[in-house]
Amino acid sequence: MAPPTSKNPLPPPFAPARPSTRAKNKDARPGAIDLPKQRRTPTEMQAIRDQQAIDKQEKKDKQEQGLKNAAEIEDEQHQEDVQRAATSNVRKPQVASFRPPAPTKLNPMEDKIRTEHTKRMSLHIS
Repeated sequence: MAPPTSKNPLPPPFAPARPSTRAKNKDARPGAIDLPKQRRTPTEMQAIRDQQAIDKQEKKDKQEQGLKNAAEIEDEQHQEDVQRAATSNVRKPQVASFRPPAPTKLNPMEDKIRTEHTKRMSLHIS
């Protein structure tokens, strides 16, 4: 029996004779993933830690200075408000307090009179 013949005597274009590398992968290093990471020396690590400590202290100092500046501005504004209020002829109205007055203690004689009075009233009601 004869082998089947194809119309095209050339091999198909999608089946190359040997595998080829894609153009975007020509510079890739597939073994680089498996290599161990480069380690820093103890002196390099100490230098990095020292720099981080310095940066942290500078940030803290800068924040404290900013808070001091803000407090100074608030103090100046408060002093200006006090001076304006002192020179102003407009008086602020007194606002009534909505808090009830604190209970006062009765002296023992008044307390005795009240308890006797409430007892008499309860006898008359019942």
